[in-house]
Amino acid sequence: RDRSAPAQPPAAACDSKYTRDQFIGTWLDDSSTITLAADGSLLAQGAPGHWEFTSWDKTPQEAPSGQGNKCVLWLKEPPLDLVYFPLNVTPASLSMSYVGRGNTITWTKQGSD
Repeated sequence: RDRSAPAQPPAAACDSKYTRDQFIGTWLDDSSTITLAADGSLLAQGAPGHWEFTSWDKTPQEAPSGQGNKCVLWLKEPPLDLVYFPLNVTPASLSMSYVGRGNTITWTKQGSD
């Protein structure tokens, strides 16, 4: 087995310059705190749910033409399905477009201020 060969991404990989790991952490927005755990669980205002960094086509939100393979942050907080398109991701903040509404939201990493 040739160890120098580059690792192949999973077939289901989506198209993004960001990685799933960049979203893990506890984030603050204007009025709430949300924790995205490495195991895919989330806690939003004390309510449990799950999250995925996955292709737009796998979410309930319809993707714009040609954008179905783009990665989005999908928060599953029953009964809500919240889908965000990442615009800018840094260790200290997430700037994302709220799919379906079109407004930009920014989350700040807890402890980064």
